[in-house]
Amino acid sequence: MDIVLPNAKGEVDCIFGGGLRNEMQHVEVALALAASPRLLLMDEPTAGMAPGERTALMSLVVTLVRGRRMTVLFTEHSMDVVFGFAERVLVLSRGRLI
Repeated sequence: MDIVLPNAKGEVDCIFGGGLRNEMQHVEVALALAASPRLLLMDEPTAGMAPGERTALMSLVVTLVRGRRMTVLFTEHSMDVVFGFAERVLVLSRGRLI
């Protein structure tokens, strides 16, 4: 089953499906974006994914949110994701900003 996600102009800019691994994360992103939020909160969106899958998912998220002029706040333990996709980084240790 494919999930088609149109952009703000009604043009299709993303289709989820076609045998993607970790389809649940893709479905969750599609559902979150369907409401056209201004802020997308993501709690460890790449948990349990292989490195290539992490990069693919985050690249997709970047493409989709830039086209919609959205802000994304995500928590992540994978430093390759953090340094590869975050524009700003805040680090917490024991609940305190360091």
